[in-house]
Order: sequence, then structure tokens, then C-alpha cells
Amino acid sequence: DQTVIVDIPYAELDSEGEYFLNISILRTDVQDWAGKGHVEAFQQLVLKEQTRELDIVKSVRNDLTSVQTDETLTFSNRGFSVTFDTRNAVMKSLVFAGLEMIHQNEGLRFNWFRTISHDQDRFILGKETIEVDSFSWYWEEEGKKAVVTAEMKAVIPSLYGVVAEIVPHVVKYTIYADGIVDVEAEFRTDDKFLLPRLGLVASITPGYDNVVWYGRGPGENYPDREASSYIGVFSDTADGMKEEYARS
Repeated sequence: DQTVIVDIPYAELDSEGEYFLNISILRTDVQDWAGKGHVEAFQQLVLKEQTRELDIVKSVRNDLTSVQTDETLTFSNRGFSVTFDTRNAVMKSLVFAGLEMIHQNEGLRFNWFRTISHDQDRFILGKETIEVDSFSWYWEEEGKKAVVTAEMKAVIPSLYGVVAEIVPHVVKYTIYADGIVDVEAEFRTDDKFLLPRLGLVASITPGYDNVVWYGRGPGENYPDREASSYIGVFSDTADGMKEEYARS
């Protein structure tokens, strides 16, 4: 129940970038349940926020080529290729330097499941169907990039034998001659929307294990648990990011 004033010296904040002040309270003694240096509490204070949009990609090459068959659409250049399955509008292959990045043709596809066990009573996991309304593409900037657009809707059934949700969505891929692939997804919902989340999921070839991210970490966190994490640049392995929960 005491108060102390701590003078924290820091230079004037630069006009670029964002700044946070991380404060931690650590133990200086040893307890049966905690060692010296154990973090009793921490807080991250925002000193300066910055909202930045991604830089606009400008391709320096214009020799992207395309090959289309009855079932596939492929764009390629020296060192990389991107292939779509035109029947289901899924990117089935992404090759860089001769290495396949997508596992078993399971590229970016609709995903809604991020719930806890009792939420599954409302929806049937794994029984959703994806209907392709249209799949089209066109060139931009004289061969420097191609734009592929897939318009689809996801139909998710409930346990009661009726359709629980229908989610129209558009996924747009911009393929640059340099090998960059930009992906933009748009989901359309109404006021009665009940799904726990909307997103895209892909299966990556085994062996790519290292993960680096900018955001909240280093452990698992959700919007209602942000106090247990802070913003920074963190790294881990895919296996190391597993969270073990107690189950009865």
C-alpha cells in the first residue's frame, strides 16, 4: 500500500513508427512457488500509435505467363508457379525455387471453426459445402500481374437438419511477375450472423516450422484476454505454438 514515482528516461519519440512502454514487476526473493525474477505483474502502455497500410507492390518484371486447361489455371515465371483448380476455385499449388509450399493441394479455403467444445452443438463441423458462383481472371499492367477472382458461398448445416448459415465470399488473388501473391478476402454477413469466426485456412508442406509474427504474444490470447499478452515481434515453432488444455 505504498506509492513510488519512477522516472523513466527516454528520447523524444520519432515521427515514424509506434512506441510502447513495457512495465514489469519482478520478485527479488525466492519463494516455494516462484524464483527470483518471477514476473508478478506487467503492463504495456501505448505511447504512440501508428496506422500503416501495406506498401503497394510494384512489379519490375512483365514476363508472367499463363496456361489454362479444362481443370487448371497456372501462372508461372522463372523460379515460381501458381496453379488453381478451376472446378473448386482453390489454389492447389504454389512453387518457389522448385519447392512446393501447399500440402496435398489444400490451398486457401473457407474456414469458420475456432470454437470451444460446447459451441459445436449449433453447427456441424466439417460438413459445410462450398458453391462456386464464378471464377475469372484478367491481366493487369501488360503482363506484370494477373488478377484471379473467385466468388463463392459457404453453406454450413446445423444439427437440427437445416442450414445454419450461408456466407457469400469473394477471394481475390493478385499474382505478380516477381513471384509475390497478394490475397484479399471479403465475407458478406447479415445481422443474424452466428458463426464464431470467418477466415481462410491452408495446409503448408511439412518442414516449414519456424513462425515469426508481429502482434500480441508470446502465448495464446483472445480479445477478452489481451491483458495476458502484449504487442511485439515474437518467434516460435509451429509445434511450440500448441496450447495444452485440461480436459475432463
